[in-house]
Amino acid sequence: NLWLLVIGLFRLRHLGSVFSPVVPALAERVEHVAAIFGVTRRVVLVRRDRGVPIVTWGAIRPKIVLPADADTWSRARLDVVLAHEIAHITRNDWVVQIVAEVCKAIYWFNPFFRMACARLRYESECACDDAVINIGVTGHSYATELLELARSSGRHGQSWLPAPAMAGRRSNLERRVRAMLNASLDRSPITR
Repeated sequence: NLWLLVIGLFRLRHLGSVFSPVVPALAERVEHVAAIFGVTRRVVLVRRDRGVPIVTWGAIRPKIVLPADADTWSRARLDVVLAHEIAHITRNDWVVQIVAEVCKAIYWFNPFFRMACARLRYESECACDDAVINIGVTGHSYATELLELARSSGRHGQSWLPAPAMAGRRSNLERRVRAMLNASLDRSPITR
């Protein structure tokens, strides 16, 4: 249990160490979207040639992993993906999820910790979905992009990493899409 977390952290470190160079247009989009969310930390963009899920991790120097073909995406898709991932950075989701994973490893015998961690990941994804919609992306266009990304990610979207993955688990994808298309939901962030 704890060793799975350690292996996952090493996989993240490896993801961030071997990557394709980022084209200037992608770097500009990251800076633009980060400014919309008020992120002042430098966000490192990592492009990988091999199929890996779109993930974000790091507290001090956050990293976003995109597939190597991200520079061929439409501007709308790129902005949606970056907004979702930068929402994770704004919310410090990676730190919260790492703490939850450590607690789950310590209390491995308690099934409620496994359920709580799964629910935490799901709620984190939904909160970031809401943040994307709150900056002006329509639920329909966002749901379309998310489904296309999930379809193109194939089995790689299933690989386990201790970081939020945009397409995430297929079992939660349907609920997330339904929520995106439900215009009557309150998408305002929770206050203190």
